[in-house]
Order: sequence, then structure tokens, then C-alpha cells
Amino acid sequence: MESYNWKHFFDAVFIHFSINFITREKAIKFLKEAKNRLKKKTWHNVSKGTGDSYIFLLDNVRSDIFEEYEEYGQTVRSQKELEAMFKEAGLEIKDQIGPIELHKS
Repeated sequence: MESYNWKHFFDAVFIHFSINFITREKAIKFLKEAKNRLKKKTWHNVSKGTGDSYIFLLDNVRSDIFEEYEEYGQTVRSQKELEAMFKEAGLEIKDQIGPIELHKS
């Protein structure tokens, strides 16, 4: 993630169980670069039905605390912390699902 060489522009960037393995600063830098690599809304892609571009994040989230904690080599951040990181990267959260708490039975 840290050394990804962005060469193209994208309709969507999917971040799947990886953002918690890098520091807050590096994650924000990555999010800013991902934002810069999203395709811009133009007449051409709107007419084709593909007007908006998005960043999707799927990762472990702590909903009950603001502080971060370490587990299995990752820094599990709270929902509030992730929202603050997106805001600092200049991103707007359009929709979110979860967090969904899973428990071992």
C-alpha cells in the first residue's frame, strides 16, 4: 500500500483489510492519493451512467472506543478515528454499513 505506484485513474478504489496495517499518517497519504486518482465527473462518463467514483473501505473497526489498539500486527481504529482520517484526506463519507460486531460463540 505504501509503495503503490499509481499509473491510472479509477472508477473505484477498494481498500480491503489493509489500512489498519499502516500508520495513520501513511493511511491519510494513501487516501489522498486514492482521491486524486479517482476519475473526475465529466459529461462523457455521466452520459454512460458512470458519473461518480468512490473509495470503498472494508476493515476491522472498533465501535465502542476512540482509542486505537494493537491486535495481530494491525492498529484497529475506531469508527470515529476512521471518519476523522477520511475527513483529513479531503473525502466525504456518502454511506456506510456497520460496524457489525462479531462474537465467538
